[in-house]
Amino acid sequence: MANATNRILWWSLVVSLLVYVVVAHVASVPPNAQAPPVGILVAAFGAISVGIAIGTIIYRRHALSDPIQRGDLDPTSPEGQGRAFTPFILNLVLSESLGIYGLVLAFLTAEGAYSLPFVLAALVLMYVHRPTAPDLVPPSSGRGAPIS
Repeated sequence: MANATNRILWWSLVVSLLVYVVVAHVASVPPNAQAPPVGILVAAFGAISVGIAIGTIIYRRHALSDPIQRGDLDPTSPEGQGRAFTPFILNLVLSESLGIYGLVLAFLTAEGAYSLPFVLAALVLMYVHRPTAPDLVPPSSGRGAPIS
């Protein structure tokens, strides 16, 4: 999982989250008078974010972590890289969406601070889904073998 492509994708998405915070704090957009009440948006985006966080962690375990640890998926082989890429990138993109929710809230309210909790949550998920995570490394073939 820790090949150059996956690392570049991961780093580019992490950097874009940091850019969201800068944009949310620098851009001065007047609040939209027709925007829904902020409390409703924060609650809705927060609930969606919690669902995404739980969903990506469960999906990661089901589609990547457990198959790799069982030996059913070898991310070091070309075929294994192909099978692992879709769940890997899907988890990264969904994690990135939390930062976008914060950016949307910041623009709708003209308050950059609304972006911070969403970006921090997205960064935590990006750390969990990093390509160098220990549970994405296949176990050694000799590990756990009985001694004869």
